[in-house]
Amino acid sequence: MTSQGKEILPRIWAVVLGLTALLKLLDMVGPDPYYDEHDRLLHLLTRRQVTLLAVVFEGGVAVWLWTAVSNRRSGLVLAWFCAIVITYKLGLSLTLETRRCSCLGVLGKLLALSGSQLETLTWCLLILMAGSSMWLLFQRTQPGAARGC
Repeated sequence: MTSQGKEILPRIWAVVLGLTALLKLLDMVGPDPYYDEHDRLLHLLTRRQVTLLAVVFEGGVAVWLWTAVSNRRSGLVLAWFCAIVITYKLGLSLTLETRRCSCLGVLGKLLALSGSQLETLTWCLLILMAGSSMWLLFQRTQPGAARGC
């Protein structure tokens, strides 16, 4: 991949995370009773509060990725983000949660996707993101290029 391509990958994920944060915000602003229930994994918080935390978290990671100067640091932040989201999703699956996935916000409603389609799309994005983070972390630097985190 060219050096320009290496620089654009973190920005692509910044845009994706910014969009998913916006889609979550759009989904949770209405009077949906789903968001007023307590989260199945983080019992002390409602789903609205957990979603708001996710919006802030995703937005922060998006800003970091957009402004980062080091691909390795971008890879580390992206891997950290993926680890947290995957851990939450796996934990939620252990609670036998059967309700719709709200990871992509209002996108499911806009595209009339089923719960399983949303879940598949979410996992595909997470796998691509995790793969991208590994590529950014372990890419070889050009001879003479500045190294370091």
